[in-house]
Amino acid sequence: YVNTIKHDYVLDDVGAITGNEYVMEGISGIPKILSVGMWHFDNVNLGYYRPLSMITFAIENQFFPGNPHVSHLGNVILYAMTGFFLCLLLMNLFRYFNPIFSFIVTLLFIAHPIHTEVVANIKSRDEILAFLNLIIAIFSLLIAFRNPKTNFRLIIVSCVFFYLALLSKESAMTGLLIAPLVLFFSYNLTIKQALLRTIPFGLMILFFQMHKFGVLGSVTGQIPK
Repeated sequence: YVNTIKHDYVLDDVGAITGNEYVMEGISGIPKILSVGMWHFDNVNLGYYRPLSMITFAIENQFFPGNPHVSHLGNVILYAMTGFFLCLLLMNLFRYFNPIFSFIVTLLFIAHPIHTEVVANIKSRDEILAFLNLIIAIFSLLIAFRNPKTNFRLIIVSCVFFYLALLSKESAMTGLLIAPLVLFFSYNLTIKQALLRTIPFGLMILFFQMHKFGVLGSVTGQIPK
């Protein structure tokens, strides 16, 4: 993906970056970014509240104004980080397998062409951040229950990253299904025990929906005609 660094802004980058007044204000625009929906400046409310990626764009614009190459580099680095944490998660999920197995699965994930648009399109950083934070959240939750004594600090860390994933893209809510499955197959738990251990994720989703409603006035969007 290094070859994407030389690319320019395209399509949705206008609404998310170059045509977004708050992003163009840099760091000083971050409080405003947190107070509006994603397509605020396109005068549509699709119900998307994804401020985290917009905040990273604002920070980049503060130090490298109007430079798409830095943003493309940022996407490449973040995608590489998803590979690193995915490999860590897989090695812990399949800890009785040779680590090479998890490494090969990760390489297949990284190389799969279905991810091309997500990495090559700057605006799609919301997708990368959602996956990256979700993987870290599930990894932290998995380690929190490894020993007989629950590590509550790691549960808090897990909740923080899960909330960051939700602030990246709403699709991170699937973590509420993935997390109990991971725990169920990893620790010889009953379905009820696995679900109980993921209650903090459910609370994070509830808090996110309240946060979103407070900003947008709704948890749903209005499809433009």
